[in-house]
Amino acid sequence: MRKLIVLVFIIAISLNASAQNLKFGPIVGGVITNLGVENFSTSNNPGINFGVFLEFGKSKWAGETNLMLLLADSPYKGALIMPVHLKYYISNKFYFKCGPTFGAKLYDMDLIYGDNHRRYFAGIGCGLGYKISKRLYIDVTYDRSLTSISYPYSNLGLALKWNILKINQ
Repeated sequence: MRKLIVLVFIIAISLNASAQNLKFGPIVGGVITNLGVENFSTSNNPGINFGVFLEFGKSKWAGETNLMLLLADSPYKGALIMPVHLKYYISNKFYFKCGPTFGAKLYDMDLIYGDNHRRYFAGIGCGLGYKISKRLYIDVTYDRSLTSISYPYSNLGLALKWNILKINQ
């Protein structure tokens, strides 16, 4: 995890030095987990997620990644979720994003018994967003696991992002 944080920090500094648009800040939102999963006792449960986002790019194209902690009543409560999206600005205010999503369950009682295949997952996510002001954004996203894990994972979320950097807004 430390290596990932250091890598994101190095990328942020190098992109800033090359005068690309760079956005970084906190993200907080609400989620509905395991949307539409049948025969599962904790489907369609609301929760929250929070973390940080990093966006970098030029013109209409950008890359965005988030590192979020999921707090919802599902088997992936307490999981770290990291989507890596390619973003396209349809206009100055609206954008579309899509790309892979990775997750890691930080703690699970089943792991004590050696059931590690429940710990990690990979999937895909897409979303739409709107730029409310120079520094405030709102996103609607959907993520779904594609790996063969014991628990299905899907997540419909609404998030608010705040760009704390004052450069290249």
